[in-house]
Amino acid sequence: MADPLLVGTITGLTTASWGTAGAGTSELGYIYKATHRKAGADDKVYDGNGFTIGQIFFDDTDELELEILALDAAALPARGAALTVAGLAGVVQESSYEWGYKQWKMLKVKAIKFVNLTIAA
Repeated sequence: MADPLLVGTITGLTTASWGTAGAGTSELGYIYKATHRKAGADDKVYDGNGFTIGQIFFDDTDELELEILALDAAALPARGAALTVAGLAGVVQESSYEWGYKQWKMLKVKAIKFVNLTIAA
């Protein structure tokens, strides 16, 4: 059976950097897909009849989900590692290896930045 071919062209993508403070960063991949979501926690305020009459928003977050087309030498970012994409910094919550072909592999990374959390450089 012949090797499957990669179809498509990669142009104008942004590199992803990750690492531990003081230990350098990795720029071995291209962001294939990125989702930036504003989220956070909330609580409801109820009246005496149990109906919602208000909502309190707190602990706001920026959530990043990335698919990174990386060279085979790229390692998965560790949980707790700082990650910066297009000026948005976050803390890696989970990462996974999705597939590989020759010198390429696809990584999925989820990171969160809490509004009041300072991320070490």
